[in-house]
Amino acid sequence: MREFITMTEAAKRAGVSLVTLRKIVRERGIVLYRNPRDAREKLVDAVDVDVAMKPTPIESSEAQSKKVAA
Repeated sequence: MREFITMTEAAKRAGVSLVTLRKIVRERGIVLYRNPRDAREKLVDAVDVDVAMKPTPIESSEAQSKKVAA
């Protein structure tokens, strides 16, 4: 079952500020939902936040130098 949490809860869960979370939501295309109990409040799926905060691999400097040489 999906768990919807507020933006404030999501920021705490991710360990970032609310401003940073808004930037992540915008850049990664995370869907926002309107809270049915309070239309002013936005919700996100907790799984989407968790996925967005997973580390992503960075290419090694060796792989980058091969691209430049090619």
